[in-house]
Amino acid sequence: MKKRLYYKSLIFKELNIQDISFNYLNWFKKKERVRFIIKKPNSLLDLKKFVKKSKNDNEVILVGIFDNMNNHLGNVKFDQFDHKKKSCTVGIMTGQRNKRNYNYSKDLLLGSIKFFQLLKEFKTFNLGVNVLNFRAKRFFLKSGFRMKKNYSNIYVMSLNREIKKS
Repeated sequence: MKKRLYYKSLIFKELNIQDISFNYLNWFKKKERVRFIIKKPNSLLDLKKFVKKSKNDNEVILVGIFDNMNNHLGNVKFDQFDHKKKSCTVGIMTGQRNKRNYNYSKDLLLGSIKFFQLLKEFKTFNLGVNVLNFRAKRFFLKSGFRMKKNYSNIYVMSLNREIKKS
């Protein structure tokens, strides 16, 4: 697939093995960023295997987010597709942060959803947030997600986005 989406100053495309770099691997070495990630890669080979496996899986889409200088800024993973309800699960990982501009992270997420909707006509996006991850909870609420369920250690949040045909 060669689809790309240009949204604001960001480029969204399906993540490829060629996009795997030491910079990407270093994202997982920053404890404050990966504190709530369950499975972390230990090497470039682990990352390449993960991307290759997701590319061969029809039930996973990994979207890479890049700036105009082709710097890899983050990823969004879409999986657990429910084709009848037109819903799926979303996971987001940002590598480079822009602390001065709140909309930057929001653009990463909302641009990825727009890109995904080019591939599949889904309208509901769900995610889980660890109850101790206060920053993520606040971010997703500000991005339009709503609380759906509250388990003992996970908030389940949902975003409904109607598909707009151009």
